[in-house]
Amino acid sequence: MRWPGFLVAALLGMCAAAVAQSSFRVEMRVDFGADKGQAMGSLFELRSPEGRALAGAGFLETYNTQARSDRRKVTFYVAPPEGDWPVKVERLPRPTPDSGVYLFDKGDRLFSATRSGATDNKLRYWDANHGEWIEDRKTIRFETAVGDGFLGVASRTIYWNGKAIRKFTMQEPRLGAHYYADGFLVVRRFLPDNAAAVNEILAIPWSAAEPENLDLSKAVALKLRSQKEFVYAYGQQDGDIIAATNTGGVYRFDGRSWVVLVEPKKTSFQVYTTVNYDGRLLLGHYPTGELWEVDGREVTRLEGWPPVLSGVSKFAREAQTTAIYGGSLFVGVWPWGEVWRHDLASGKWDFFRRMFDHPELTDKTRHPYEAEAKRMELNAQNAWGQRVTSMVPFGDSLYISTSSKTAMKLDPKPDFLLPDKWKDFGAVYRVTVPGQLTVSTRWVDGPTTFVFEIAGDRMRVLQDEKELGRADVGGLFQPESGAKVKWGVGVYGSLSGKVSKKTMKLRIQR
Repeated sequence: MRWPGFLVAALLGMCAAAVAQSSFRVEMRVDFGADKGQAMGSLFELRSPEGRALAGAGFLETYNTQARSDRRKVTFYVAPPEGDWPVKVERLPRPTPDSGVYLFDKGDRLFSATRSGATDNKLRYWDANHGEWIEDRKTIRFETAVGDGFLGVASRTIYWNGKAIRKFTMQEPRLGAHYYADGFLVVRRFLPDNAAAVNEILAIPWSAAEPENLDLSKAVALKLRSQKEFVYAYGQQDGDIIAATNTGGVYRFDGRSWVVLVEPKKTSFQVYTTVNYDGRLLLGHYPTGELWEVDGREVTRLEGWPPVLSGVSKFAREAQTTAIYGGSLFVGVWPWGEVWRHDLASGKWDFFRRMFDHPELTDKTRHPYEAEAKRMELNAQNAWGQRVTSMVPFGDSLYISTSSKTAMKLDPKPDFLLPDKWKDFGAVYRVTVPGQLTVSTRWVDGPTTFVFEIAGDRMRVLQDEKELGRADVGGLFQPESGAKVKWGVGVYGSLSGKVSKKTMKLRIQR
């Protein structure tokens, strides 16, 4: 007997509805204390009896070339199974006509901006409702969320909530990359075109409780080794601040004085990114293309973190970008636009994808398009190397951007990139795996309550009974009998705060 199609569909629907799904709920009451710029760390991890993370939540702490992750963002994730992930990749409209773009997030907006070498210097944000990038002339770039406000630094001004709290004259040194942690605003100050040249890093005591009290006379200065040295990345570990430069200097500030961990080198040694990962501070390095670990006063190379892609040169590689998504560490590597993923439980590295499908891989040259760059009479043979400039967890996705070595003008377009290959330089991709949710939280002076919930095919995050966001789980949440919650530890490091209440409810259905 053959069943009518509509009846089969109805029966299948009834069967699916009758199958109970696993559910999960965590409630935590947390007091983060005074906000001094600290890495917030992990709230919890649900782990299998073997110790593998099944789900978790925490605050990403990373710094990529020029932008720190948004400290107010919490990520609730379901860890996909080891191996192939159910990944969806979409290309967004281009934010810039140039050959490179960098991303950063602030609150509920994802921004795009270019860097050195660009002709298009406009700041834009992504309007998901209309599917376009919108120019923004008001936002101060790379502000840091502190307490219930934002601390910003421009070349001659320090801002608090958009208001200038310290201005510098044209005759005074300019300001460069900044970072706020342990109650100190750390900023590069430089004045190269002067007989008494200035190039230093200042650690200035500062508090959001007294935002206009910014006393440079109390700053602790570190004189950089050359006028060409500048900061590429900052990070923090155990309450100390780490600064890493383009000439290979790695410096540690303990709240009283600066200590040199690595002296700048005459040979290339550069750090482009930092990330707090499972209680470790990792640095993305050139020219090994690997991560290095800061442990006290030691900086140690982690060989094979990540591996070298088969078929390319193992020289002149650069781990430029890091992020944590789906409970895994992601690393973007130059010069072949590679993205690698590290699974913490197994300790394995998986090649996630290459963000370019051209040219063909080769180990005969160190960079893509070396012959073409020479033919164009460019100063650098690696001018058309392929960068993964940014990886930003935002909403339910991971946003990835690309660039050539510098954001060159794409007019006229090089013949070897026609008809459409040029579009891969300066591109933005949205990578989505079910079971991921990154949302903005609200700063509270004192205890605040978070709820992380999975019910049916949806996950959501609440703070003080207000829903912050929800996303699709996609059937990935498959907890095991005997799974337990670990409080205040996880892939984002140890929690910086005190927990006064914690409950977990887990229902497992097969």
